[in-house]
Amino acid sequence: MKPLFCFLTLLMRSVSLNTSPDSDDFGELLRKAALKSSLTAPGSRTFHLKLEAAETRQNDPQYKAEIEVWWAAPDKWRREVRSPAFSQTAVQDGQHYYESNSSDYLPWWLHELIQESVDPIPVAELKDEDVEFSGRGCAKWETEYSKENDKIEVHNSACFNADGTAKNLFTRTVSVEFSDYQSFGDKRIARSLTVWPGSPADVKGVVTRLEKLEHNDSLFGIPSDTDINSRLRFLSVPESALEADTLSTPPPSWPAVHNFPATGAITANVKLDRSGNVREIGTIVSRNFVLTDAARAHVKTLKFKPYLRDGSPVQVNTNITLRFETKVELLGANGKSYVVEPFLKRLSKAQELSDLRAEGSMPFHLHANLQAGEGATGTYEETWLLANKWWRQAELAGVKVVESRGDGKFYRRVIGADFSPRQIDSFLDGMDGFLPGKEYAIYEADWGQSAVQMDGVDMARVARGKADSNNQPISGSAYWFDSGGLLRAAYVEPRTITYRNFVAWNGKQIPRQLELVESGTRSVVASIDQIESPAEVADPKFVLEGVKPENIGDAGDYEGPARVPPQPIYRVKPENPTAEHGTVLVNVQLDTHGHVLSTFVRQSAGQALDDEAVRAAMRWEFTPLIIKGKRVHGTATLRFDF
Repeated sequence: MKPLFCFLTLLMRSVSLNTSPDSDDFGELLRKAALKSSLTAPGSRTFHLKLEAAETRQNDPQYKAEIEVWWAAPDKWRREVRSPAFSQTAVQDGQHYYESNSSDYLPWWLHELIQESVDPIPVAELKDEDVEFSGRGCAKWETEYSKENDKIEVHNSACFNADGTAKNLFTRTVSVEFSDYQSFGDKRIARSLTVWPGSPADVKGVVTRLEKLEHNDSLFGIPSDTDINSRLRFLSVPESALEADTLSTPPPSWPAVHNFPATGAITANVKLDRSGNVREIGTIVSRNFVLTDAARAHVKTLKFKPYLRDGSPVQVNTNITLRFETKVELLGANGKSYVVEPFLKRLSKAQELSDLRAEGSMPFHLHANLQAGEGATGTYEETWLLANKWWRQAELAGVKVVESRGDGKFYRRVIGADFSPRQIDSFLDGMDGFLPGKEYAIYEADWGQSAVQMDGVDMARVARGKADSNNQPISGSAYWFDSGGLLRAAYVEPRTITYRNFVAWNGKQIPRQLELVESGTRSVVASIDQIESPAEVADPKFVLEGVKPENIGDAGDYEGPARVPPQPIYRVKPENPTAEHGTVLVNVQLDTHGHVLSTFVRQSAGQALDDEAVRAAMRWEFTPLIIKGKRVHGTATLRFDF
């Protein structure tokens, strides 16, 4: 067998801090960016620009375009647009204007390329926004839309480069990314622009020519005056400024859904032509994303009266907001009656019924016998007085893991091994319920609800992620609730814990058996043989001597390093089954203990070597990623050279 070497590259992620710029408010940043990169501001030098655009994802020919601009002054210029979707010649010379178009609608993506290539910063529209700044040179804010009493917010952002030019703008009026800035006189001009049509496409425009315009009055000849006010153009206006043609607008029809919420607001970015017809539907933001298709279907049917500016109709960019109200049904109910309620309500009820550690619960002492899947045995013991005063110990196959909380600190000790075994850590997590972390917000729309059976009992399963052909979860998270509201099982990829044999104790329903399964294999079964009120316990038991405590308080009070990356503490070298050469890069996802949860082959060297690399990577152990003193999920990249 040939020698094999492997080493580790850790992926570092920077931590963004919410800080304001040292000077300049958002409006001033926009004005400075515009001053640096606008080609058409008063007083700018003359120019000739040519831009070529193409779709970069699937090379869709409908998005090929050439845009050419000859600019002598704000009121003296010529523009030619050539594309399969739309072609145009437009000329202005003082008070005279001529325009010839191949159709009566200018597509939004072409409008963006035309506008952003010469005047990229909509200062007037954005300067008064109430924004928050990040340390990465970005500003963010929310735009609120409402219908009746329901509201929804849409995220906006603007990011700037170190020299003050714009990096990207994602707002209600423009979505564009700038790159490859080069000098043109005293300006800095982006030579590459990316915009996104309503379809899944990326259109990249590249400035292939930008030069000083030589004097040539023949460029600005006007064949006939077509009236500048009647030109094809977009205006961004609020929905309230539009007048609907109510005779042509049916009410929306909402299908039943399998997730919450059942009521709320949906807002859709819409482009109207000069007749008031919906021509493009952009981003749709919904309180319940399952209703996005229904919203899109309804918006397509809308008809508005032409919007006038200076007496002439114009194209419109706007947001249409709808209110939805529908019925929630469990997927697969097939006529059976099930309790239908939001996920958060189910969680709260389950904790009230059976969570021994919920706020206001009575102190307890618990003992259980453990049986590992491979035959090893052990015990579990826990004493709980308060949420901030408890002690527990799990012992399995000669290894003990002791955890406690006391004096406002969290302690953890491993005895009999260099690191805590995956089985014990997974079991301890299961004792906590595998519940969603409090640091993460739960969005009801992410969680679908299904009618299923477990152990022959009808259940409501609330899940997000993928399921296999048998409707069993294979990614994400899932929770099973019986008709009484008890949490009967929980799945957090790749682990499932099942709770059985419930008995009453101190007003709670307590499972006497817990079964932990990992990646389809039984890992640990715990049988609780004792639960009682605890005897008097001395406070020192909750403080583990000689153990450095972990931070559990407010991250703002933490004084240590902001980030401690994961480090390998146990390495496994893969075999080389083929005696071939190659390098495999494997990305690994780590849990809060540093165990490898999942892998992804980032760089392949063939199936045989990839498989061996993955098998080895799954057995590596790490210290957990620490952010401001707290253990969190992390990532690392392993390199295996065969």
